[in-house]
Amino acid sequence: MLHSSEIHSISKASEYLSGWQRAQADLDNYRRRVHQEQHQQNAQVKRRLIYDLMPLIDNFRAITIHLPADLKDNVWAQGVLHVARQLEQLLHQYEVVPINESGQPFNPILHEAVATVKDDAVSSGSVVEVMQTGYRIGDQVIRPAKVKVAK
Repeated sequence: MLHSSEIHSISKASEYLSGWQRAQADLDNYRRRVHQEQHQQNAQVKRRLIYDLMPLIDNFRAITIHLPADLKDNVWAQGVLHVARQLEQLLHQYEVVPINESGQPFNPILHEAVATVKDDAVSSGSVVEVMQTGYRIGDQVIRPAKVKVAK
């Protein structure tokens, strides 16, 4: 038979163990929450940086598309095109996906309608033309595509 002092000691030990286990669980939860918050903050910083780079990305895409034929062999122009390719590779590395497909149904999450046009070649509510490419990372839209939509 246990004495009251032994029972008290066992009770205290059990109480301390329970307190330690709660503190350990609280610490684990804190670490998990901090890790999740850091991940979310890093993702937000990445989205913000990509958003801030959008004008630069748009300009390099325009240069690539509208480079005059007589400059195709120019060394300086080739350097600019190389920088544009590096920028595209960086976007791919950061899993940035362009939103620039015509013929798709208009989606207000992915698209911003800037005009409606009559076009019998596509069904009503479809994207006729992408005026400005949009971008997303995963399911997060960085910038919606500006589009013309069929009436």
